[in-house]
Amino acid sequence: RRFEKVILNEPAEKSLLRAVDLDPTSVLAMQELFGLYDGQGRAAALEPKLRAALSKNPRLSMHRNWLGLVLRRRGDLEGAEAEFKKALEAAPDLVGVMANLGSLYLQEQRHQDAVAILRRAIGKDPRNLESRTNLIVALGMTRDLAGARRLVDQLGGLLGHL
Repeated sequence: RRFEKVILNEPAEKSLLRAVDLDPTSVLAMQELFGLYDGQGRAAALEPKLRAALSKNPRLSMHRNWLGLVLRRRGDLEGAEAEFKKALEAAPDLVGVMANLGSLYLQEQRHQDAVAILRRAIGKDPRNLESRTNLIVALGMTRDLAGARRLVDQLGGLLGHL
């Protein structure tokens, strides 16, 4: 199956690589390429392209987010945190980046930090399920069971409106 996936996506991959080579700062091209590579477990191969784009424009928040994901997956949690924070400096309202940072904090057992960033994410987008479920876990880890219960109760209403 994995082989079929690579073969079927080869023309798309070549086109996306060409687009990223022409404009490394293109969010749309990198988004598609990252999705393709990530689905194949090859996102780490994009690190040089992400770094090249960031050398051209250090305020590319989504490129920083993707680089943070690459670094996290290879175990560089400190580097990942730095990239997520730089992404949020450039674009403070990116809920997906907040969710990634909150998830990283959970992984590091920094539960209070996770609660803080995930509450911020929920404040920006109450329907973001990743932030909400991670916040429920973080609240449970901080022993705020009443807060976790409230979020669980709200979840049913939110799912009904999706």
